[in-house]
Amino acid sequence: MLWRFTLYCLHLRQGLKVTLLPCTCPVGKVPVVREVPDLRSLEALFPDVKPGGRWSPSHCVARHRVAIIVPYRDRLQNLRVFLHHMHQFLRKQELDYAIYVIEQSGQGDFNRAKLLNIGFEIPKKEYDYDCFVFHDVDLIPNYDKNIYACRENPYHLSICLDAQRYKYAYDTSLLPFFCCLFEKFKRIRLP
Repeated sequence: MLWRFTLYCLHLRQGLKVTLLPCTCPVGKVPVVREVPDLRSLEALFPDVKPGGRWSPSHCVARHRVAIIVPYRDRLQNLRVFLHHMHQFLRKQELDYAIYVIEQSGQGDFNRAKLLNIGFEIPKKEYDYDCFVFHDVDLIPNYDKNIYACRENPYHLSICLDAQRYKYAYDTSLLPFFCCLFEKFKRIRLP
């Protein structure tokens, strides 16, 4: 079952009056562009994204402050597609967000759990995020009603994958693509 709820942002009007407005209306399935420019050109495409991959709406105060943690190594083409798609996708939801690409150096085995733990620590030092999304660089959401906001308990953001012909892919694991509140992740830290 897909959870449905509407995001709102706080729209500041004259004086202290605050109004809740819905985010840009989602349309459902959205295309994923696989041929994207280099990273420098991506920066030019999104001039309103601040250094470090941070964006927030200018016309309202976002209700959700989301850090997207992406463990990464040696997948530049995937990263370019991911960044190109996600900045468009997340801005439509009017989130205050940043994308943190946590890169593993060296030639040892890829340690995703360690990168997620490290990736969890960095954003909290920089900003008061209330929601953390742990995201693989090669999983691109193609359904914009999949809202990137936290609930009380951690949950999957993808229960069906195109590589599995959109069959139900949920198991007891939260990896590789889940959403979690700060306090909950502190309790379930990965080994």
